[in-house]
Amino acid sequence: MAEKNMLMVMIIVEGEEEGSTKKSNEGILQMKEVSFVKGKPKIKHFIEDYPFPYYLVVGDLAALPEILGDALRQWFEMLAQMQNAV
Repeated sequence: MAEKNMLMVMIIVEGEEEGSTKKSNEGILQMKEVSFVKGKPKIKHFIEDYPFPYYLVVGDLAALPEILGDALRQWFEMLAQMQNAV
């Protein structure tokens, strides 16, 4: 989508709820999936084949504005580098 000057970002919010017993090792980045190749199990992280090229994992919802600002800054830097390369 960079060639169209569009940025599509999947925002994954993993904030902890009050009184939650969720552990820090239970997020989407730690999730694994099993597939079978020639009858043998193959384990890999779920995020490796995530269908979105750009995604943000937000743990603290209060940090969302800063994280989005950083993502936009990086996007503009990438666009500027692509235009300079042409």
